Amino acid sequence: MIDKDYDVIKSYVKKNEERWPINAEPFYDDTDFEGEIQLMKKWIPLQLKAVSEYLNTL
Repeated sequence: MIDKDYDVIKSYVKKNEERWPINAEPFYDDTDFEGEIQLMKKWIPLQLKAVSEYLNTL
């Protein structure tokens, strides 16, 4: 999912960073686009697992 949309999203990164600079008030986070992509790739499977485990308890 992320890899499929990567090029589309990447095309908006510069404009987004101009509007909301990295590590600027009120969001102090110096993770760049590539770092955020890696975080999402780790976070999504963890969330899917957690949701699946929860649903199996119902």
